[in-house]
Amino acid sequence: MIYQGAKLEYEDGFVREYHYQWKIIIPKMGKLYHHISAWENEPHDAPWMPEKYKIKSELHHHHHVPGDRGQRKENWDILTLDDAFSFVVHYIRSGEEYRP
Repeated sequence: MIYQGAKLEYEDGFVREYHYQWKIIIPKMGKLYHHISAWENEPHDAPWMPEKYKIKSELHHHHHVPGDRGQRKENWDILTLDDAFSFVVHYIRSGEEYRP
């Protein structure tokens, strides 16, 4: 089963924080391995944050490696839930495997 989920936090009618996740749900597979891709805007620019988590598009980032949410890259294009669905729908409709 493929799952596209979203968590949105609003402030004064505007999206303050977003988490769009694309997962595959297989019972007993383990949370880590459900991950296909995710787009989020959590800050990772604190002085104590390891450099490997800091990117130019901060706050916006893309967890782009299936099965490994620790890897992040810049995200300039997927900022709304509609953007995330538009990205995912290509792979669902075509059956093409997502390979970053």
